[in-house]
Amino acid sequence: KFFGKDVSNDTFRPLTPGIHTIKYVKADSFCPDSSTQDIKVIALPYFTLGPDLTICDGNAATISIGAGKNFLWNDGNTLQSRQLINPGDYWAQAEQSNCFWRDSLSIYSGAPPAAALGPDTLLCKGSLLRLVAKWPNSKIQWNNGSTDTVMYVTKSGTYSVTISNPCGTY
Repeated sequence: KFFGKDVSNDTFRPLTPGIHTIKYVKADSFCPDSSTQDIKVIALPYFTLGPDLTICDGNAATISIGAGKNFLWNDGNTLQSRQLINPGDYWAQAEQSNCFWRDSLSIYSGAPPAAALGPDTLLCKGSLLRLVAKWPNSKIQWNNGSTDTVMYVTKSGTYSVTISNPCGTY
């Protein structure tokens, strides 16, 4: 049977780094025996690259690995901190005393949305006007509550649209 801090049901699950002493006792009425061993537990080089993000208008994002040493990025770069300008999926790894940790994030690129519904228009009775509002990776909201990219107008009134994405709102 094993004894020691962080030992439960003969399983050692250390919660903190450092030196942990584990003792094994063989309870035998004829030949009892025990052995003690120190085990060095090393902390993982835990870090997070943060949530996925969108880079707007060609800007850059500075991303850093916050722990460990011997850094490695998916493209072979070995710097601790980087400026990322291209969209894509990235991972980074850190090592400490032969313990490894890896995290990843996705970077999207975009631009603030824009819309042009055209000039004010005179609509004759029985006519139809098609208004279009599109922008990549954006949410559309017309002033009548519709979220479609196209609105068909058959009566007079004021029509407006709001287009939103992570880079802004128009």
